[in-house]
Amino acid sequence: MNLSSNAFQEVPELNGCYKLRLLDLSKNKIRTCHQIHTRLGNVECLSLASNLLLAVDDLPRLKSLRNLNLSANLLAQMEEVAKLQQLPLLQQISLQANPLDRLPKYRIALAHCFGGGDFPVELDGERFSNKELAQTSRIQIFPHARQRASSNSTALGSPLEPEPRSALGRERPISGRGIPK
Repeated sequence: MNLSSNAFQEVPELNGCYKLRLLDLSKNKIRTCHQIHTRLGNVECLSLASNLLLAVDDLPRLKSLRNLNLSANLLAQMEEVAKLQQLPLLQQISLQANPLDRLPKYRIALAHCFGGGDFPVELDGERFSNKELAQTSRIQIFPHARQRASSNSTALGSPLEPEPRSALGRERPISGRGIPK
Protein backbone atom coordinates (compact mmCIF):
# COMPACT_ATOMS: atom_id res chain seq x y z
CA MET A 1 0.00 0.00 0.00
CA ASN A 2 1.46 3.33 -1.03
CA LEU A 3 0.65 6.15 1.40
CA SER A 4 3.68 8.28 0.56
CA SER A 5 3.51 12.06 0.23
CA ASN A 6 0.33 12.49 2.27
CA ALA A 7 1.63 14.85 5.00
CA PHE A 8 0.80 12.29 7.71
CA GLN A 9 2.18 13.41 11.06
CA GLU A 10 1.74 9.99 12.66
CA VAL A 11 1.49 6.42 11.45
CA PRO A 12 -2.12 5.78 10.44
CA GLU A 13 -4.22 3.02 12.03
CA LEU A 14 -4.04 0.09 9.59
CA ASN A 15 -4.25 -2.85 11.98
CA GLY A 16 -7.53 -3.93 10.38
CA CYS A 17 -5.71 -4.55 7.08
CA TYR A 18 -4.85 -8.14 7.95
CA LYS A 19 -3.18 -8.97 4.63
CA LEU A 20 -1.07 -5.81 4.52
CA ARG A 21 2.55 -6.86 4.03
CA LEU A 22 4.12 -3.91 2.17
CA LEU A 23 3.62 -0.31 3.30
CA ASP A 24 5.20 2.87 1.96
CA LEU A 25 4.87 5.82 4.34
CA SER A 26 7.78 7.76 2.85
CA LYS A 27 7.76 11.51 2.30
CA ASN A 28 5.36 12.31 5.12
CA LYS A 29 5.94 14.28 8.32
CA ILE A 30 6.02 11.39 10.77
CA ARG A 31 8.03 12.20 13.90
CA THR A 32 7.47 9.13 16.04
CA CYS A 33 6.81 5.41 15.85
CA HIS A 34 5.28 5.08 19.32
CA GLN A 35 2.80 2.18 19.41
CA ILE A 36 3.46 1.44 15.72
CA HIS A 37 3.01 -2.28 16.38
CA THR A 38 -0.61 -1.67 17.39
CA ARG A 39 -1.28 0.26 14.18
CA LEU A 40 0.33 -1.94 11.53
CA GLY A 41 -0.02 -5.58 12.47
CA ASN A 42 2.18 -7.98 10.50
CA VAL A 43 3.73 -5.69 7.92
CA GLU A 44 6.91 -7.22 6.42
CA CYS A 45 8.23 -4.38 4.28
CA LEU A 46 8.03 -0.83 5.60
CA SER A 47 9.36 2.43 4.22
CA LEU A 48 9.48 5.41 6.54
CA ALA A 49 12.05 7.19 4.37
CA SER A 50 12.06 10.98 4.22
CA ASN A 51 10.19 11.62 7.44
CA LEU A 52 11.26 13.37 10.65
CA LEU A 53 12.19 10.40 12.86
CA LEU A 54 14.71 10.99 15.65
CA ALA A 55 14.31 7.54 17.25
CA VAL A 56 13.12 4.03 16.36
CA ASP A 57 10.65 4.01 19.27
CA ASP A 58 8.50 0.85 18.96
CA LEU A 59 9.78 -0.32 15.56
CA PRO A 60 11.55 -3.29 17.24
CA ARG A 61 8.08 -4.57 18.20
CA LEU A 62 7.18 -5.16 14.53
CA LYS A 63 8.50 -8.72 14.64
CA SER A 64 7.41 -9.54 11.06
CA LEU A 65 9.63 -6.86 9.48
CA ARG A 66 12.02 -8.15 6.84
CA ASN A 67 12.80 -4.91 5.01
CA LEU A 68 12.98 -1.49 6.65
CA ASN A 69 13.77 1.82 4.96
CA LEU A 70 14.59 4.63 7.40
CA SER A 71 16.71 6.67 4.99
CA ALA A 72 16.57 10.47 4.99
CA ASN A 73 15.32 10.91 8.53
CA LEU A 74 16.99 12.58 11.52
CA LEU A 75 18.47 9.47 13.17
CA ALA A 76 21.74 10.46 14.84
CA GLN A 77 22.24 7.87 17.61
CA MET A 78 23.74 4.45 16.93
CA GLU A 79 22.17 3.24 20.16
CA GLU A 80 18.73 3.83 18.64
CA VAL A 81 19.47 1.87 15.49
CA ALA A 82 21.05 -0.96 17.50
CA LYS A 83 17.64 -1.62 19.05
CA LEU A 84 16.49 -2.88 15.64
CA GLN A 85 18.56 -6.03 16.06
CA GLN A 86 15.57 -7.28 18.07
CA LEU A 87 13.82 -7.83 14.72
CA PRO A 88 14.37 -11.56 14.17
CA LEU A 89 13.47 -11.62 10.44
CA LEU A 90 15.18 -8.39 9.35
CA GLN A 91 17.08 -8.84 6.08
CA GLN A 92 17.49 -5.32 4.73
CA ILE A 93 17.75 -1.93 6.39
CA SER A 94 18.41 1.42 4.78
CA LEU A 95 19.77 4.25 6.91
CA GLN A 96 21.53 6.44 4.35
CA ALA A 97 21.05 10.22 4.46
CA ASN A 98 20.64 10.23 8.25
CA PRO A 99 23.10 12.11 10.48
CA LEU A 100 24.46 8.80 11.81
CA ASP A 101 25.66 7.63 8.39
CA ARG A 102 28.35 10.30 8.58
CA LEU A 103 29.74 8.99 11.87
CA PRO A 104 33.17 7.33 11.83
CA LYS A 105 32.97 3.55 11.48
CA TYR A 106 29.23 3.72 10.74
CA ARG A 107 29.17 0.48 8.74
CA ILE A 108 31.54 -1.32 11.10
CA ALA A 109 29.46 -0.46 14.16
CA LEU A 110 26.31 -1.66 12.43
CA ALA A 111 28.09 -4.75 11.12
CA HIS A 112 28.72 -5.58 14.76
CA CYS A 113 24.96 -5.50 15.39
CA PHE A 114 23.60 -6.96 12.19
CA GLY A 115 26.46 -8.66 10.35
CA GLY A 116 26.80 -11.96 12.17
CA GLY A 117 25.29 -15.30 11.43
CA ASP A 118 24.65 -17.16 8.22
CA PHE A 119 22.34 -14.48 6.82
CA PRO A 120 23.60 -11.03 7.81
CA VAL A 121 21.39 -8.00 7.31
CA GLU A 122 22.05 -5.92 4.21
CA LEU A 123 22.76 -2.26 5.04
CA ASP A 124 22.02 0.53 2.56
CA GLY A 125 21.76 -1.90 -0.32
CA GLU A 126 25.10 -3.63 0.36
CA ARG A 127 26.12 -6.70 2.29
CA PHE A 128 28.82 -6.18 4.88
CA SER A 129 32.29 -6.88 3.49
CA ASN A 130 34.59 -9.43 5.08
CA LYS A 131 36.85 -6.54 6.06
CA GLU A 132 34.00 -4.75 7.87
CA LEU A 133 33.02 -7.95 9.66
CA ALA A 134 36.63 -8.60 10.70
CA GLN A 135 36.94 -5.08 12.15
CA THR A 136 33.91 -5.56 14.41
CA SER A 137 35.94 -7.54 16.93
CA ARG A 138 38.30 -4.60 17.43
CA ILE A 139 35.84 -1.88 18.32
CA GLN A 140 34.11 -0.96 21.53
CA ILE A 141 30.44 -0.85 20.83
CA PHE A 142 27.50 1.09 22.12
CA PRO A 143 25.52 -0.42 25.00
CA HIS A 144 22.46 -1.80 23.22
CA ALA A 145 24.38 -3.28 20.31
CA ARG A 146 24.79 -6.67 21.95
CA GLN A 147 21.64 -6.65 24.05
CA ARG A 148 20.11 -9.51 22.09
CA ALA A 149 23.19 -11.71 22.24
CA SER A 150 24.01 -11.03 25.85
CA SER A 151 21.75 -11.06 28.86
CA ASN A 152 24.28 -8.85 30.65
CA SER A 153 24.07 -5.34 29.25
CA THR A 154 25.91 -2.39 30.67
CA ALA A 155 24.57 0.99 31.66
CA LEU A 156 23.90 3.53 28.95
CA GLY A 157 27.08 5.21 27.82
CA SER A 158 29.56 2.58 28.94
CA PRO A 159 31.27 0.36 26.39
CA LEU A 160 30.56 -3.32 26.21
CA GLU A 161 33.22 -5.78 25.19
CA PRO A 162 32.48 -7.47 21.88
CA GLU A 163 31.38 -11.08 21.93
CA PRO A 164 32.27 -13.58 19.23
CA ARG A 165 30.25 -13.05 16.05
CA SER A 166 28.81 -16.54 16.32
CA ALA A 167 26.68 -15.27 19.21
CA LEU A 168 24.98 -12.95 16.73
CA GLY A 169 23.78 -15.74 14.46
CA ARG A 170 20.16 -15.51 13.45
CA GLU A 171 18.78 -17.86 10.88
CA ARG A 172 16.48 -16.22 8.41
CA PRO A 173 15.82 -16.77 4.73
CA ILE A 174 16.94 -14.27 2.14
CA SER A 175 14.24 -13.08 -0.22
CA GLY A 176 14.47 -11.03 -3.37
CA ARG A 177 11.92 -8.48 -2.19
CA GLY A 178 13.23 -4.95 -1.95
CA ILE A 179 12.31 -1.95 0.09
CA PRO A 180 9.88 0.46 -1.57
CA LYS A 181 11.45 3.76 -2.48
